[in-house]
Amino acid sequence: MNKLAGILFLLLFFSCSLALPNSKIFGTVTDSTTNQPLPYVNIFLLNTTIGCVSDTSGYFELNDLPDGQYILVFQRIGYKQSEHSIQLKNNSVLKLNIKMSANIVNADNITIEDKRWNSPFADFFQGDYKLTRMQIVNQPGAFEDPLRALQSVTGVINQSDYTSNMYIRGSRPNEQAVILDGVLLQNPYRLRMAGYGGISIINPDIIDSLRVSLGGFPASYGNRLGGLIEINTTNGKKKWTNHLSLDLVSTRYFLSGPLWQNAKFVFSLRKTYYDFLLKKLTSSKSSYPFFTDAFGKFVWQIAPQLTFKFAIISGNEGSNLLNNKLFSGKVYSRSQNLIVYGNVSGFLSKDLNYKIAIAKQYNVDSLNASSSMVDYYRSYRIKSSRASITSRIEWDTNSWLSIALGAEAFSTRKIWSQAEAIHESSPDHRGANAYINNLIKINKNMRLKAGLRSDYSNVNHQLTYDPRFSFYWKLAPELDCGLAYGIYHQSPQIIDFNNHGLPLLPDSVISKFRTPVVHYLGLKIGFKPFENFSVRLETYLKRGFYLRSWMNADSATVISGDKGRDEAQGIELNLIYFAKNWETHLGYVYSVALNKGMGSSEWQYKEFDNRHWLNFSLSYRLNQNFLFSTFLKASSGFRININTGWYKIDEQTWALLPSSFYKRFPYFRWDARFTYRQKHWSAYLELINITNKKNFYQELCSVTSNGKRTILKSYVTYMLPRLPIAGLTFTF
Repeated sequence: MNKLAGILFLLLFFSCSLALPNSKIFGTVTDSTTNQPLPYVNIFLLNTTIGCVSDTSGYFELNDLPDGQYILVFQRIGYKQSEHSIQLKNNSVLKLNIKMSANIVNADNITIEDKRWNSPFADFFQGDYKLTRMQIVNQPGAFEDPLRALQSVTGVINQSDYTSNMYIRGSRPNEQAVILDGVLLQNPYRLRMAGYGGISIINPDIIDSLRVSLGGFPASYGNRLGGLIEINTTNGKKKWTNHLSLDLVSTRYFLSGPLWQNAKFVFSLRKTYYDFLLKKLTSSKSSYPFFTDAFGKFVWQIAPQLTFKFAIISGNEGSNLLNNKLFSGKVYSRSQNLIVYGNVSGFLSKDLNYKIAIAKQYNVDSLNASSSMVDYYRSYRIKSSRASITSRIEWDTNSWLSIALGAEAFSTRKIWSQAEAIHESSPDHRGANAYINNLIKINKNMRLKAGLRSDYSNVNHQLTYDPRFSFYWKLAPELDCGLAYGIYHQSPQIIDFNNHGLPLLPDSVISKFRTPVVHYLGLKIGFKPFENFSVRLETYLKRGFYLRSWMNADSATVISGDKGRDEAQGIELNLIYFAKNWETHLGYVYSVALNKGMGSSEWQYKEFDNRHWLNFSLSYRLNQNFLFSTFLKASSGFRININTGWYKIDEQTWALLPSSFYKRFPYFRWDARFTYRQKHWSAYLELINITNKKNFYQELCSVTSNGKRTILKSYVTYMLPRLPIAGLTFTF
């Protein structure tokens, strides 16, 4: 990355922000007899309007609390009410582990708000992690980007320092499911065409909870071969809250409060302005990177059993990908996103809840080039849209059996254009799916979860059935184990070109079709010898098979095709320690992920291979005022070799082109952050990338059918430069 990119990233981290008091209470709620987590626990501060609901793992969190003496109340149907006296002062942080005893209570006195898309069935005991908003913000080197912060999770690695794209257990970014308030996002990374996506579309200010599952997720999240990232946005504050952040690159503004008694409003805006300043301060005519996103949400609890939510999110990002003598030109990419969704949810009875959601998404990815490297990509644009309607009904009696039923209907469409002229539009991809999840409590120490998903697509007119199951067994108070197995059918993809001779495609090619099927098997052993220390060992195996073909425009017969196999296998070891003032997480991964394909001419290729990496994170609160956090990542490196299209050698000759060959170098990275906080102000110092090593190597190649590869261009990108970063925060 050139010097200009280094300057821009340097500016990104110098910040000065205005925020509200940030006292916090968090912890878990469990059954006093079975020690099982309790979801749907109503938690609130007595005689206030501040409260929340525990999630499926019993976790709860209350943020932005004012100082004072309070009574913290825990309520759940079928359990005795629990009250605890607490005192908050000087931005204190309290962790509580609450045990509740079973009892019969009057359901009419309790209002429960459904906060999760598929709550009792989300945890399949495989690679399940949660990140709070403060963990995201305080993680050094994450740019306060929720998706970048996932690199602290064992089994997750990013492609480079300059992108938010993540690889989860060998799966590529487009194989992950990113769920925002129950809506599957078709482009959360932005700049998808170029494969970069510097900053994701998710603003950390709007996050209520973030959860990532690395494998074995239930039937409600099918059609994805990689990991599951669930993001739930805040439902608003019960009193008006303003938050303004200002740094040398961008501004962030957050506003939330009540519109009337049972209605709340959330608004958030984030925008860069350094690109405008640099154009004024320098003589360079380059297009500087920028991003903008806005979020609005309206929540109305019409009745105790009925809640209506409507939200809109808009994003815009642009980047000058190439601007150097090596490629003799520029490649400017831009991504625009718009997501609109609404849902109604509530309770038909104390055991039966429902949710219906409608969503519409638009994406425009464009590329404008003046580089000889991508001569056929000049003024190229892809417009895509996705409309969906989903429904779910869930029956949870907190007894031996819980059942969830759901269905979705969707339609996607793409339109390709070049030089403002439409060349071709993809046929609508319409499909529907239905699923059922069951939770069976065999006894207090054994649980079985089973699910079945059925999908239909108009592309191949095929009805698929994907079974899932997992088994959990608590062998002893300090020892448990789990098993997960599932089958995943990726939605087939087809593109019609009708002999238009689009970039990177020979004139005879009219369609590309790929439909992979993956089997997943995972094992887990957990050991907790002490209250604050736990060990988790997981092993997994993913094996997928796919068919891919190109068709002749005149006869509609297959002129080229291949069969392939995707494999990913690995071992993950996690050591976690949590104390009153500090916590640490050490994770190690040995993993192999690869793709082997055999084309029509019997040539083979290998696309992805990674070996070892190590994660270490530490957060230490010396006292009420001082916080130290650090993140370390070491990797033996990996490579990615993705065949994305065709390369025109001459008028009669075309060769398969892996336009993105990456090799991630082995590296050692260490980021650290020191924060000192007083009642009305705080200061921090952050150190990024102490080692300053090579990031990745990239080359552009042409590959003929006999496997011969010719390197057209190549270059090396380095990790972020060493940056000491300082900032001030003022609270009022």
